[in-house]
Parts: sequence; structure tokens; C-alpha cells
Amino acid sequence: MEKGPKFIGRAYGEEELAQAEKSLERWAKESAAPVEGEEEKTEEDHAYIDKANDLLRRRLANLGIPYTPIPSEKIHMLSAEAYEKRLGNSVDHGFASAFDDAIFVNKNKHHGGADLLDTLIHEMTHRASKHRFFGSEEHGTVPARIGYQLASPWKEPEGRAALTGFNEIVTEYMAVRILEATKEELEQELGIANKDIEGFQYGYAQYNDVFSKIVRGVAATKGISVREVMDDFERGQFAESLFSLKAIEATFGKSSLRVLACLGVLRDSAEREKVDVLVERYFSSDNQDEKVNLQKEVRSSFEEAWHTQMAQGEEGNS
Repeated sequence: MEKGPKFIGRAYGEEELAQAEKSLERWAKESAAPVEGEEEKTEEDHAYIDKANDLLRRRLANLGIPYTPIPSEKIHMLSAEAYEKRLGNSVDHGFASAFDDAIFVNKNKHHGGADLLDTLIHEMTHRASKHRFFGSEEHGTVPARIGYQLASPWKEPEGRAALTGFNEIVTEYMAVRILEATKEELEQELGIANKDIEGFQYGYAQYNDVFSKIVRGVAATKGISVREVMDDFERGQFAESLFSLKAIEATFGKSSLRVLACLGVLRDSAEREKVDVLVERYFSSDNQDEKVNLQKEVRSSFEEAWHTQMAQGEEGNS
């Protein structure tokens, strides 16, 4: 059973907390029912779901983390039209819902076996990562933590989420590492060619450079291998505390997490890219004066774009 409280951010009465936890349990049970626009799963879909569950279970066991597989009926395969209608966009490959313990897959965005398997492992990882919630009459029940992604609606009512980009790239790297480590097995069992995995265009690749700099920098500071740093970051998604992030501050400075928090958060692609480029420059710089200026520029650009986004009504989690 998961340790620690599920609801954080304020003091909750015993009856209130029990009711909130019952609501999560009820939503989780209800999520096994078919949803509007859901496509019937093929034999191949079921095989991929079973394999993704097994691969993630094995990887997490290596990290010392227990894993409860997600039942097939909680994974909903949707057309692009149904996916957009339900989730508000047609771009994403998939989405893991923290509220009802379900995964939604945009079937029209997948064109190969490696692609679908990657999406399943990625979303299963989000689903298995540490979740925390905040509840109030004003906000209802909202996520406060999903892996590394954090939100503090009790402090920032507009609901901005921090560390979104970092959370996504750690999750995606984990999925890709699993695929690469088992490619012979996947070719034999599912017919996924080695070349399809070796040449796979993984998601969130735009964060590769900044993530690589962070991993290599932490490895040098701690005197350990890049693989060990990756293991620590992967494990941190499921940990009770966020201690693994301390290594980033120790390597890049006390303000580095405030800078990293802005990566991948904004919904407008042009504004998001503008901030992301500044974040990458920050983690690439060895000049302390330049880093101080970049920190200010990142925060200023982010705040300006965020308030514009809020004024336009583009609220919500990424």
C-alpha cells in the first residue's frame, strides 16, 4: 500500500478526508467502464498492453519499486476525434488520468509497434508514479503531485504546474531505455524490428540537450556514472520525497530548480519554446553572472507569458 497521505496542502478533517479518498476509489472503479468513442481493442492491443505492464514491472523491480499492473479495461483506445472531445486536444499520443486511474490512448497518432509500446509504458509510468492531491470547496480535487510535476493551488490559485518538462523527459527516457534494453525480446515476441527501436523518434526530444547537461553535470559532481544518475532520477518519480532533485541544486546552484520548474509548462508553443531556450542556456552556462541574469530572464518571460495565458482563459494542467 502506498505510504504517506494522498491529500496535502492543508489540514483535513477526518470525515472530509475519508470522503475525498472514497471519491478517488469510486472514480478508479468507474474508470473500467467503456467511454464515449472507445474503440474495441484488437488482439495486438492486448498483447502490447500485457507486454508494457510486464516490462515496466521488471524495470521497477530493478529499482526496488513494487508495481501494480493496470487492467486492460482501464486503458481506453480512442480515435483522434474522440480523444480531442474528451481531453481537449488531438496532439498528444496518450494521457494518464490521476483522478480515476485510467489511461487514454490517441490511436490515430500511432504508426508503428515501437510507438504504441512507448506510449503505453510512458503513460503507465505516470500512472504508477507518486500522486498527491489537494481538495477544497473552491478548487474541488486537483493534482498536487504527479511524479516530479508539482502544483500548489493553496499558494497559487491559478493552478500552474512546475517541473512539467523535467517530469516528462525523465518518464520518456525511462520508457526508451526499457525498449532499447529489450529490443531482441520485442522482435521475437511482438515482431517489432530492432531498427524501429534503434531509429525511434521519442517524445519530448526537444528537452534532450538540457536533460543531458543535467545528468552529466550531476554525474561529475557526485563522481558516479551517468547510468547511476539516470537510475536515481527514474527512482525519484516514485519516492515519497523529492530528495533526488537536491543533486541538481548542488551541481547548478541554489536557484536552478526554480529555473528548471519553468521548462515545458506554458501551453502556447511559441512562448513555451522561448522560455525553454532560456532554460537550456542557463544549464549550459558556466558563468555565474550570466546565470544570474538568465535566471531573472527565465522567470520574467515565464511570468509574463503565464499571465497572458491566464487572461486568455487557457487554464489547466499540461
